[in-house]
Amino acid sequence: MNHLTTTEIIDFVSINKMDADSMKLASRVNGHILKCDECLKIVESFQEVSDELQRMGRSSEFEKILAKNSSGIKSPGLQK
Repeated sequence: MNHLTTTEIIDFVSINKMDADSMKLASRVNGHILKCDECLKIVESFQEVSDELQRMGRSSEFEKILAKNSSGIKSPGLQK
């Protein structure tokens, strides 16, 4: 099974408008996490971080923070 990439997950939890590309990504990610608990847990974790940054008024920093620290993310199946 091909797992979701870090970029796909970040893009998914960062969706702020629905266009053809974001709908395609949402379909891919949702379809995958219905079958893969491993990726579901990772998506949920990234979503929690994104939600908290949004509550703090720092949502624009989400990608910057993750990009800076993504080299330290170690999780089975998580591809860059």
